[in-house]
Amino acid sequence: LMPFVRLTTHADAALQKSLAWKAFTLSTIVLFVVALFGVGLVERWKITAPALMIAAGVILFVWSVETLGQIGKVVPPPPPEHPAPLLAVTPLTVPGIITPYGVAAVLLFAMSPIAQSLPGLVTILLLLLTVMVLNLLFMLGARRLLQAIGGPVTMQLAGAVLGVLQAALAVQIILNALVRLG
Repeated sequence: LMPFVRLTTHADAALQKSLAWKAFTLSTIVLFVVALFGVGLVERWKITAPALMIAAGVILFVWSVETLGQIGKVVPPPPPEHPAPLLAVTPLTVPGIITPYGVAAVLLFAMSPIAQSLPGLVTILLLLLTVMVLNLLFMLGARRLLQAIGGPVTMQLAGAVLGVLQAALAVQIILNALVRLG
């Protein structure tokens, strides 16, 4: 949410809406492709679910520690005066919405036994679509939401708490993978 707010600080409502919709569309398409076709690549490379879990855990842990280390230390770059539509691709879609650990999570869901049946795969895709629609709604309502919760300082506090929880989740993912390995 904060990257979107920072990138669109000087943008008018029409450009904000356009960037949100472009980022939503692109990220949803990419993640659906990952969910539908990524498993084939994982299988071809002979990557096991525990290996992918460990990779996801390590990536999430590093990402969380980096995020926690930046809180209060780094002044974000000033928002662009005239955000370009290309910002919907990067940094908004990648790595803002499509994170490396998010790709791993999508692959893990797609590799799960549930996804091996058509109804199970459709359920996973619908859940993924739900998450993406929530992302879109948060982007479209970002300014109102930020004002309602007290501004960027509240978001930084929430980011610190979530950063710690993400680091713990990363460790748990790795522990779960090790248990699966025996």
